[in-house]
Amino acid sequence: MQDHLTKPIDPDRLYQALTAYKPESNAPSPSTSPPRPSLDPPSAVNPGAKPLEALREAGLDVAGALRRTAGDEALYLKLLNSFANTQRTAVEQLEQALGSGDHTTAERLVHTIKGVAGNLGAMALHRSADALEQALREGAPAETAQQTFNQSLTSTVQLLDAALGQTVLASSTETDQAGPAEAAPDQGLADTHRELLNTLASLIDCGDGEAIELAAREQTLLQRILGDQVYAQLHRQLEDLEFEAALSTLQTALGGPL
Repeated sequence: MQDHLTKPIDPDRLYQALTAYKPESNAPSPSTSPPRPSLDPPSAVNPGAKPLEALREAGLDVAGALRRTAGDEALYLKLLNSFANTQRTAVEQLEQALGSGDHTTAERLVHTIKGVAGNLGAMALHRSADALEQALREGAPAETAQQTFNQSLTSTVQLLDAALGQTVLASSTETDQAGPAEAAPDQGLADTHRELLNTLASLIDCGDGEAIELAAREQTLLQRILGDQVYAQLHRQLEDLEFEAALSTLQTALGGPL
C-alpha cells in the first residue's frame, strides 16, 4: 500500500484509498466531492450571511472541516472562536522567538497553527504555515515565507472576528498556571491504557482536532486516570486549542513524555 494521505485527513479520500486495496469490493463510491477549497487568502465577509455561509463564501473549506467534526456545527464554531482568540498574538510570539534565535519554539508554533488551520478549513493559512515550517526546519531564508504567513494569519483572524462577531475572551492563562491537581494520577490504570494515552498525546502533539473528540469520548476513563481537576484543565486547554499546554499537562500528570 503506497498511497500517502497528508493532514488534514479528508474522509472521502481516506475511503477511496482504503477501498482501492480491497479486492473485488462492491462498496459504493462516496458521493462526488465538492470543489476543492481555494488556497488564496480569505476574502471579505458578507455581513448579511450566517457565520458558516459567510466563511464558506470567504474561501474557507467549511464542508471539509465539518466532515472532520462529524457535522457538529456548534463544535466547529467553537473551535473557530477559540482559534481566533488563542492565535491573535501568534505573529508577535513568532517574531519574538525568531528574534531571540529560538527556532525550535518558532517551528513548534508554526507547526501547531498549520495543523489546526488545516482541520478548520483555513487552507491558505495551512499552506503558508507549511512553507514557513519547511524553511525553518531546513535553515533556509524564511523572510518571504514569514511575511506571507503573518499576512495570512492576520487576515484569517480578522475574517473569523467579522464572521463570528466575536469579542476577545478572557484568557485562561492564569487558571492554567495553577497547575494540575495535587491528587496523583492512577499509574496502574494509566499503564493498562497506555495505548490510549499514547494516541491522545500523539494527536495533541500534531495539533489534530481529533484529540478534542477523543478526550471527550473517553472522559470517564481519563477522569479516573488523571483525576477530575487535571482532566478539566486538559479539556479546557484542548477546547481553547492550546495544544502545547495540553500536552504539557498530560505529560506532567503522568510523570514525563509518553
